[in-house]
Amino acid sequence: MRKPAIRRTARLFLTALGFAIVAGCATTTVPTAGPDLAGPERQAQAYAAAGDTAAALAIYSQLYGRSTGTARAQYAIAAADLSIAMGAGDDAREWLIRAETDAGPVQRPWLVVLSAALTLRDG
Repeated sequence: MRKPAIRRTARLFLTALGFAIVAGCATTTVPTAGPDLAGPERQAQAYAAAGDTAAALAIYSQLYGRSTGTARAQYAIAAADLSIAMGAGDDAREWLIRAETDAGPVQRPWLVVLSAALTLRDG
């Protein structure tokens, strides 16, 4: 009985943390793909929105391999998020490790949020 209350509190905290991060980053630009990567990025986003996480993950993996710097970290974060949604915790952890290398100040809080989401999921 106590464990659900703790999880509920943790979820509320993470939600509030996520909103605070987004609000704090509202004036900071997130890296976007260059013209040659913009099409595949939109396609990955469309697959993810349609619920085809495996197809979206495959595209983000390709984008990760073709990019550098903070854009590369952004693709790894997207892949980690999708891996969590698919229930692939080990894959998500690997993507978070990859993202850590190139993450900028805008992305670092998302690494914390996704790591916490993994911890809650694994419970």
